[in-house]
Amino acid sequence: MDNLSKKAEISTPDMYLFDYPLPLIFTVGTSGKYDIAVSSEAMDLFDKSELETMLAREIGHIRNGDVPLNTIVALFAGSFAAVSTLALWGALFMGFGQKYDPAPRFIRFLSMGLVAPPAALVAQLLVACSREHVADETAVELTGNSQMLVESLERLKHQVDLNPVGVNPGHAHMFPLNVLHVTDLYDIHLLLFNTHPSMESRSNRLKEASKKI
Repeated sequence: MDNLSKKAEISTPDMYLFDYPLPLIFTVGTSGKYDIAVSSEAMDLFDKSELETMLAREIGHIRNGDVPLNTIVALFAGSFAAVSTLALWGALFMGFGQKYDPAPRFIRFLSMGLVAPPAALVAQLLVACSREHVADETAVELTGNSQMLVESLERLKHQVDLNPVGVNPGHAHMFPLNVLHVTDLYDIHLLLFNTHPSMESRSNRLKEASKKI
């Protein structure tokens, strides 16, 4: 982290480990104080070189000035999106059955229908898709290895596809790629929150970036 920060000419951010079944890495902070959070699953999945490459992406977000806005959007969009989860648990406590029974899921679906549009609008208007391309290119600049980044992102995508764990959709823009899964009609609102470019476009951009190094 120190070496990457020196190369990027930024102050070294603090690093935190959190327990989660998905290999997630994200950065939060405002006013020049930034923290990079790495899940326990990410530490298990990535080797030293891959982890360095993924951390370089987060350093890229910091250097490019993405983190303060990302953090603020996560606060507001995440708070809106959390209403549906509160509705689900409220339904369960009122005796509407289990978490995956039709009644509480339908109540959650209706509540999400009310809060998803404004929450997703905040994310779509304020979080530019291009920020991921720029962070990818910064990671290649700092590490000199575009292929490693492509392979690490593909490993991450494969792991996310195998383990569709639910996350707050208002926080989805914070992660290296889209971690939201639409498995049935009840999840259709998740399509509104995707602010990431496709892996194909990112791979093509990285190949072009590597030629400039």
